Amino acid sequence: PPILLALRGDEIRADRGLLAGIEVGTVLAAVADGAPLDAEPVLELEVVEAGVYDARGRLRSGAVPDGATTLRARVVSRPVSDFSLALALVAPDGSARGTDDLPERVRAFLSAEGGRFRLVARAAEADWSLVVDGQHLHLRAADRIGSHDVLDVAPERLPLVLGRIRRAFGLRRACALFDAPDPSLDVWVERRPRGGAVAVRLAPGDRLVPGDELRVMLHKTGGGIVDANVYYLDASHGIQRLFPRAGGTARLEPKAEAPLEIVSWTPVIDDALGIENLWVLAVPRGPADPVLALQDLSQDPTTTRGLAVESAARGILQELLTEPRTRGIAAAGDEPVRRGSVFQVPLHTDWPPLGPPAWSAGELGRLDSPHPFLAGLPVDFEAGPCWQQSSSPAAAGRRDILLLGSPERPRAVLVDFSSPAAEGTPDAASFDPEAAFLFLDDGRRLSLYDRGDAGRFDLALLDADGDGVAEVRWTRTGAEWILQPAVRVPWLSQSHLQSSVLGPRRELATARFSVLARGSGP
Repeated sequence: PPILLALRGDEIRADRGLLAGIEVGTVLAAVADGAPLDAEPVLELEVVEAGVYDARGRLRSGAVPDGATTLRARVVSRPVSDFSLALALVAPDGSARGTDDLPERVRAFLSAEGGRFRLVARAAEADWSLVVDGQHLHLRAADRIGSHDVLDVAPERLPLVLGRIRRAFGLRRACALFDAPDPSLDVWVERRPRGGAVAVRLAPGDRLVPGDELRVMLHKTGGGIVDANVYYLDASHGIQRLFPRAGGTARLEPKAEAPLEIVSWTPVIDDALGIENLWVLAVPRGPADPVLALQDLSQDPTTTRGLAVESAARGILQELLTEPRTRGIAAAGDEPVRRGSVFQVPLHTDWPPLGPPAWSAGELGRLDSPHPFLAGLPVDFEAGPCWQQSSSPAAAGRRDILLLGSPERPRAVLVDFSSPAAEGTPDAASFDPEAAFLFLDDGRRLSLYDRGDAGRFDLALLDADGDGVAEVRWTRTGAEWILQPAVRVPWLSQSHLQSSVLGPRRELATARFSVLARGSGP
């Protein structure tokens, strides 16, 4: 579809951004209302600021027609992107830091890998900032990227984390650099809302909610053979291969003409929240061609070697989407004989509005003293004298939820991942939670996590404006809470708990946390 330009005074904004290949330096040509898209343009603009989903441009030539509020546009030229990741070194307050402030092994890594991770002087020019906080390292995305912070990155893990970020970001950007997908193929995502049975096709702008289920459908016409590879690029920069599954094949034979379920119903869990992508590579093949399966795209980019690791993202996709007549890497002058398609479906996963459930019918217990897990918190909080135990959708009748509050309403929700018995604990003080969610009178809310199941909370996250993103973090060492302001991490997420706490079925953690989804009850 054409790019739509919104005209507001001197500002011109496009309805596409980085995910559509619209980067800083891209030149767009707009045509008069009603004219075909390839008509003589009435104006050209250059993109000067690009976000994930939209972009801002400045006029290069021509003029905005009188009375026009929107125009259709096409891409005239794109900048030649090197797919390096631009990094700025900053202090926690955003002021600039130098390489001398870095641990020696990090300084050596960035010096050796300058072609992949390019240092820039100003945070405004960076894709990500490396926050140097004493001996602690954090990664903070630019606002236009739309990602959460990556906190507490050990120096020895920085190459792995930066490699994952660069690879996922590069694949997202590179998808849009190729021609329109093959019209004989259609790829879409269907969503089944939490607790529902009716499947609906996901439309642009739709959001997924943890607890939903999704599946991926492909419809192939024309009777050809296609090899399909499906990857999920999650909000934590992981790349997960969804199709083919282990032991399966990527090949779709000529008889596969009906809509095909290539990824069956899969639960959406809350371990990664924010902007995500479904990425599908579909390549036409001949009967004698080997099956094209891209297992290495999901491997650790710092420990694997080979074409998919050492090439820039543009080169990876170009070589995958064109099949030379000779085997191996294409020699100069080889003519591509087949071309595939890249489909990219942008997704956004977020919790709905959150709050404590209401008291259920039945008698409320009375507290003689505050719950021991809620003593010594980094903010003042009084839960109230009332308590009640209940079961989450994951508990199969076990009492894994404790509500605390006033007679009118609960103000704290405590979650026990071990949920030892159907009858629950004999009193509120015996309830042993691994997470708690407190709703303060001033509208702020505090989440607490016992990350190692050590019998006390050691992580606290404060969401001051109720948007689901915490702006302040405390970590506890001994009896002391250590404050870290100016963070950007999910307030409610199982990613704050260790695997030993969560168990093997991550969808159960999502079901436990779903008691906070407003309108639902435990």
